[in-house]
Amino acid sequence: MPQSPHQLYQDAVAALSSAGVPSPEVDARALIEHVLGQPTYLWPPTVNQETADAIETLIARRVSREPLQHILGKQWFMGLELCASPAAMCVRPETEVMTQWAVEWLKTRPQARVLDLCTGSGAIALAIADRYRDAAVIAVEISPVACDLARANARVLDLPIDIITADATEFRPEWERNFDLVIANPPYVPPRNLSLEVAHDPELALWGGGADGLDIPSRIIAVAAQYLTAAGVFLMEHDDTQGRAVRALAEQRGLTRVKTHQDLAGRDRFVVGFAPETIDP
Repeated sequence: MPQSPHQLYQDAVAALSSAGVPSPEVDARALIEHVLGQPTYLWPPTVNQETADAIETLIARRVSREPLQHILGKQWFMGLELCASPAAMCVRPETEVMTQWAVEWLKTRPQARVLDLCTGSGAIALAIADRYRDAAVIAVEISPVACDLARANARVLDLPIDIITADATEFRPEWERNFDLVIANPPYVPPRNLSLEVAHDPELALWGGGADGLDIPSRIIAVAAQYLTAAGVFLMEHDDTQGRAVRALAEQRGLTRVKTHQDLAGRDRFVVGFAPETIDP
């Protein structure tokens, strides 16, 4: 029986609202547009039962709180459309704030060498490479399946970043004092209950380790401080409860002018520190 996509939309909004989805109207529209392949203003008066079933199947997945990005198979970051899958954490708006800071800093530094630690889907590295085609960007990720996703994103966007499958917390002597900018969005979540959407992200990308979630971030800071050139800068995202502790860790590693920056909601979200005068092994 033919059904109206606009009625399907209303039903979807009601179902998503009841399930506690934060943006039911946006998500319902995105899922129906995905199935129909058309924006709202071009939706036909009716769709056949097969199409209606396909829409309802996707809505049911979102009602179960599967991330919208996983259902669509894509996500957006800094104006780039990226492939999305359970292989890597879904990128979030908070990370755009940190990446934009890096982009602004790089404006006056042509041919910079950039290192992205714990790259996941490659979002940060690709956004920087997209804006600075003369930058040399290396991205490191421990998960082979996440590296595959990052490489797929790089191919689709035709951006020449070097993606290395490795443990970002392990020091590489050949990189000592070699990067103008080191940026990281490592696992940092402290022990706590997660939202239903975040729980779909790979555990490897979430938990920072230890009672405060800072085991991995502290190791990232330790290696990053050694990779910076004399005028280099380090940025790292962290939990909104970790600002003071992360500043202390950065200062212990000799980073200077250490400062916590906030996200769009005014929460402590990432640290910035400049290269130490001397770099301890």
